[in-house]
Amino acid sequence: MLSRSVLLALFAIFVPGSAMANCVNFADGTIAPIKVKSCQAIDGAKHPKVLKSGDFNKFTSRPYWNYKAAYTGALVTDTAGLTWMYTSSASDPCKKFTKSKSIQMRTYATCCDTGSWGKCVFGGRWLGDVKGKRIDAFQ
Repeated sequence: MLSRSVLLALFAIFVPGSAMANCVNFADGTIAPIKVKSCQAIDGAKHPKVLKSGDFNKFTSRPYWNYKAAYTGALVTDTAGLTWMYTSSASDPCKKFTKSKSIQMRTYATCCDTGSWGKCVFGGRWLGDVKGKRIDAFQ
């Protein structure tokens, strides 16, 4: 069976750029420095933007991910103006995201053109711990 990376590469070769989703990210899980501009702790069960967007689980009987838990944690904005979601159940998820501090994180991208299923509430960019569990951006 072909690996996910090989399948993505084949997809990129044979599908015209205009038809490709903006989530095809060959650097998925790459360790990158994130220079923090701001951090906001959010609760996915209460945040208005999260509640307003659709939840994929409403459209299927098989739950693919815990939508509200995925959007609970830290909403981090970097100095380049990009917004990142860091899922966490910690009481203070912004503790590691001190303003002006540069930290090493794994970066992931989620498809944003697959419908209003809650996967791109804040732009489809996710942060994960360097030694943490991989984030499946295609879940």
